[in-house]
Amino acid sequence: MGLLGSFFGCSEGNSDSQAPRSPEPHFKLFFADYSENKIVESKDARIATKSEILRSMNSVLHMPRNFIGVIDKDETTLQFMVNDDKTIHVDVPAPTRTGSFVKTAELRECLGLVSNLGSTIDVARIDGLVFKSWNAE
Repeated sequence: MGLLGSFFGCSEGNSDSQAPRSPEPHFKLFFADYSENKIVESKDARIATKSEILRSMNSVLHMPRNFIGVIDKDETTLQFMVNDDKTIHVDVPAPTRTGSFVKTAELRECLGLVSNLGSTIDVARIDGLVFKSWNAE
């Protein structure tokens, strides 16, 4: 396979039979790692691939109160915050519904969740989320 063919996912002499590979979806990433005193606010979120997000999650999501947020192309946000017991609070804010879809999970499950994201964050594809109103006491 030639150099250009490898970039476009085509084999030589057979360029019509294989479509080019879609690039890995990109998201925006923000986080707070209090053990390293590093914070990137959501307004300053940086572009990241899923593999970069997974590496960041593995590094950051170990100390209580540390968190990572992921924003997709539709501006949907998926957030992970470490609880005192080292479980992780998963939160997908739904501002139009004045609440969030939430659950508690272990790091391994959160990594799998991000690994399986498509190009957008879809609450219907995240098992165990329940809606919690921001106005509920």
